[in-house]
Amino acid sequence: ELRSVQLCYCLLEISPSERAKCLLVPQEIAQGDTEKLQLFLAAVFAMHPMLEDLPVAMNNLQALELQKVLYEVLDKMEDFAGNANKDALEDPTPLLHGGEETQALATISVEQILLRWVNAQLALDSATHSRPVENFASDLQDGVALAKLLTVIAPEACVGEFSETREERLEQIIVVAGRCSDYELLTVNAVVEGQSDMLACFLAQLMLVRPNLAAQPDSLLSMHLQSLEEVCSEGLMHLTYPHPSTTMKICLQLEECWTKFKLAAQAVQECTKCIAGIKERVHAFLGETLSHRARGQPKTMLDAKESREFLFYTSLNPERLTAMNKELILDKLIVDKVEDILRRHFRLLREIFKHYSS
Repeated sequence: ELRSVQLCYCLLEISPSERAKCLLVPQEIAQGDTEKLQLFLAAVFAMHPMLEDLPVAMNNLQALELQKVLYEVLDKMEDFAGNANKDALEDPTPLLHGGEETQALATISVEQILLRWVNAQLALDSATHSRPVENFASDLQDGVALAKLLTVIAPEACVGEFSETREERLEQIIVVAGRCSDYELLTVNAVVEGQSDMLACFLAQLMLVRPNLAAQPDSLLSMHLQSLEEVCSEGLMHLTYPHPSTTMKICLQLEECWTKFKLAAQAVQECTKCIAGIKERVHAFLGETLSHRARGQPKTMLDAKESREFLFYTSLNPERLTAMNKELILDKLIVDKVEDILRRHFRLLREIFKHYSS
């Protein structure tokens, strides 16, 4: 068992992607179950074959034959490794709402970005989860949303289906969460008690290592990537064994599609810059929130549901009150004083209302 742990620790250094790290499970290796380890090694081979260079004396025909064999082997390894092979280029588009441009993501809070990210992931499997997550406490306490999120972004880390029983489901979530991150943040108590700051930190940690924002096949970014790949692949093929005629041909083709090529490259650069900015802010948020917790001053997290309820519970409608009691005279000063009291005791009044209305 100790040897399995040491092996996994060493292999982490050559992991080609964050997703591949989840495939290293010392317990399974010690028990003889090497299925995930095989996937990991295939991903490593596809990224770093570490094979000897071709002999200098080899002629072009022999080199082409060997190259063809190598490409076939690499294709098989990539197919076998699947998503663990490499981290895909990330697209911020799923985080946008109603006509927003990517620049808008730099102006909204990190908490809003995290909630948007969670709901974007859950929407990928909307058949089994339709309720949106609007806060970091009550909407996550039963573990259903967290279980679905982990199933979507880290299927290789999940062992079978999550339990229908809340207690068992939460224990399974903690195990899977531990395999998806470098250090453990989430505990059963944090979920049960609805510790919004710790749950927000956990989601921030997940988003940093498992964004799962790869460009969708029908997206604009995917179209640009396909265009770049076609041009680069063809150019590489012609330049591997250069010949004056083929070199001139690729130059003429580049000249024809240069505007399209430049536009695609610019789009990819903008997406990369946007994602880098988001991750930088999420990383800063994670550090700041954990430091507040360490000082015994947990931060209050955004609650979109509570924001709506705040207006509902703290706003008076003078016209409606006057219609109910025609003798009642309300001026603005009285309304302001009553609303001020309602705002100061919002949570208490909400709990009282829910208690007696249930």
